[in-house]
Amino acid sequence: MVLLSIALYYLLISLGGLWWFPGPGKTKPERGRMPRFLCLTMAHNEEAVIAEHVRNLLALDYPRARFHVVVVADNCTDRTARLASELGAHVWRRTDLVRRGKGHALKWALYDRADLGKYDAVCVFDADNLVDLNFLKEMADQLREGHEVVQAYLDTKNPRDSWVSASYASAYWFMNRFWQRARIRWGLSGALGGTGFCIASRVLQSLPWDPVSLTEDLEYSTQIVLRGERVFWTPHTRVYDEKPITLAQSLPQRERWLRGHWSTAFRYSPRLLRALLRGSIRSRLTALDFLIYLWQPLVILLAGFNLLIVPVQLASQYWYHPWLAQVLPVPIWFSIVGVVIVLPLLAFALEDADWFPFIHYPAFLLFNLTWIPVAVAGLVRHRDQSWSHTSHTRGVSYEELDTIDEASSPFIHGGKRPRTECSSVREE
Repeated sequence: MVLLSIALYYLLISLGGLWWFPGPGKTKPERGRMPRFLCLTMAHNEEAVIAEHVRNLLALDYPRARFHVVVVADNCTDRTARLASELGAHVWRRTDLVRRGKGHALKWALYDRADLGKYDAVCVFDADNLVDLNFLKEMADQLREGHEVVQAYLDTKNPRDSWVSASYASAYWFMNRFWQRARIRWGLSGALGGTGFCIASRVLQSLPWDPVSLTEDLEYSTQIVLRGERVFWTPHTRVYDEKPITLAQSLPQRERWLRGHWSTAFRYSPRLLRALLRGSIRSRLTALDFLIYLWQPLVILLAGFNLLIVPVQLASQYWYHPWLAQVLPVPIWFSIVGVVIVLPLLAFALEDADWFPFIHYPAFLLFNLTWIPVAVAGLVRHRDQSWSHTSHTRGVSYEELDTIDEASSPFIHGGKRPRTECSSVREE
């Protein structure tokens, strides 16, 4: 019954993904000076990808005097720092073999090196990212609208490299459409996705970035919700992330994510439960929604258990909870399962995908099944906060996203990857 209730809740929330989303032209006109941005890139031995990333950031369509590009070379033993410096980025070298990982490196950069008072906001990236050229312009618009924590649309730069990277991309498309977009349209909170986000300096000063878990983005998102605020999400600019190519590469990464997810759920659930008893109706609903999201790994385990039981039921013609069949007829149960299976295909269609994700949809379903053992491993090891690095090798330029051979390129949207038009920006 728990799984049914959560499934129905998710389906209801997903309806928000069908609604129209305000376009960039709906924002308020520019007033006063343009915000100053600190662009921080977390990098650990990223010499294969750092050059194109730095070139991409330095080419952003925003007044050059209004943003600084800094690469945090975290415990690097390769040429990452030298390459970034030669291309024009500022480089901050950090060596700390005890407090390892992006969360700790970002905290060090924000509070030990950066002068937050010089900037209106901080944008955070990973070294393998490519960014739409209107990124800072869009974040400036969102800051003027009053949104102080903003997540960009997360996309993938290498979906066609393998069935695993294609599955990651499919998941991103689904999450952007029916998780992030849907929640923003309902007035709930989105979630930080680890990269491609912007946080106002005022927020970082009043709510310090101080990670405890391996999923520092989820942890900070939860803290934002507990303050009665929300993470905003915008589809009008994209960040392209490199994803693992093989299942063997993806398992440690996802197990690390689930370890952090479990530990965050255990740590913050009591506070979210207390938040349900105070504040406005919207803040209470947002806290409830985020509480449900924190226990998503448990939903995965329940779904996995259900998958094991259903074949036994069908074979024995015995419904293991007869009263559930009285609440909802069995055909309706199967209809709900059908909707859940079809929903990602609807996301692909709404995102103007070509044939590629549809053809690979069976692989995407298989990939989702691998989350079950990953969730189990994450639960068993949720107290282990040791960090492991995911290697990146896809050193392509932003311009090449549209020209890479189709056999190995990212998804093609009507022949071209969707981009937001970037007009020149004049400094006032």
